[in-house]
This record gives sequence, structure tokens and C-alpha cells, in this order.
Amino acid sequence: MPSRHTRHRDRLTAIQEAAEHMSLGLWDHARNVVRHRWWAALGFILFATPMAAITLLTTPVFFATTRLLVSEDIETRVGVAATSQVPAKSGLDPLTQSQLITSRALIKDVVTELRLWQVPEFAEIVLGAPDDVTRAERLIDPFLGHVSVKLVPDSQVMAIGVEAHDPALAAKAANAIANRYIERDRESRFQAANASAE
Repeated sequence: MPSRHTRHRDRLTAIQEAAEHMSLGLWDHARNVVRHRWWAALGFILFATPMAAITLLTTPVFFATTRLLVSEDIETRVGVAATSQVPAKSGLDPLTQSQLITSRALIKDVVTELRLWQVPEFAEIVLGAPDDVTRAERLIDPFLGHVSVKLVPDSQVMAIGVEAHDPALAAKAANAIANRYIERDRESRFQAANASAE
């Protein structure tokens, strides 16, 4: 039966052999990497170059949102009699409000106000247009593709969102749509009040 000293020595020998084997294995790997470094570098370049190109060439898109309180409170219209058979609140129809906010006339006003044909993102679309009116007409549909309108659940608030490559433009456009909607709503209410007063 081997003595304790012999077993201890055998254990140390086994550990040394394992360490030497591991060291040789690592050294072999290192030599392989050095030997094939050009292939490794080529593989890295082939993988990294497309990823870097995508990152650098992809233009970021920013999304800005503004919220607009809308209602069809007919009692607030000047000149409407209190005894009118029209209910005080006719309810909020999200589809109708969305169509009003994104109407072509309103969007054309916003495009004209912001002079979007001068913005690089939209300038190419109107190349060759003879005047600003034509430029505004041509930009209505492309700009509408950047606009979204949704009703905030359980509220009378519409969320107007605009996406653009320029974050300042996205915010400015969303606010311009909301402001123009308010102006047009006031105009229509004033016209309705004048019509009822005649």
C-alpha cells in the first residue's frame, strides 16, 4: 500500500502534468491565432464594416407628440339657443376628430407655415415646382405620412405625433398642427354663431 508521502507526490505530479498540458494547449491556440491573424483580421473587417456602415448611414428618426383637448360642446357656441333640441354634448368621435386634424386643408396650412419645401427631408420631393402653392400641394401627402393622430383612452384628448429626422422640426410640426386645428375650430364656431344670429 503506497504511503501518504507517495500519494501526495503522485497528486503533485498529476497537477503539474495537467498544468503543463493546459499551458501547451493555450500556447498552441496562441500560435494558431498568430499564424492565422490575417484571416482573423479579415473576418473581423468583413463583419464590422457592414455594421459600421449601417450605423453611420442610417439617419435617425425622432418622434414628437403634443396633446390636444377636443370636444363638441355645442353649448359653448355663441348664439345657440338654450332651448335647442341639439344635445349639449354630441359626443367625441375619434375618427371624425382625426379626419379634422389631418384634413388636407389644415395640413396644407401647416406645410405652408413651416415652409417644409426648404427642409432637406422634403426638399427633393418638390424639385421643379414653379411656386410655393404648388410645393405645399405636393407635400401634403408626404407630410401626412409622418403624422399620426390617436385618441387617448377614456379621455377627450387627441395625441398628435410627428416623426422627422430633425427633433426640433418634429416638435414644431406637431405643435403647428394642434394650433392650426384650434384656429380652424374657432373660425368654424364663429361662422356658425354668425349664421345662427342672422
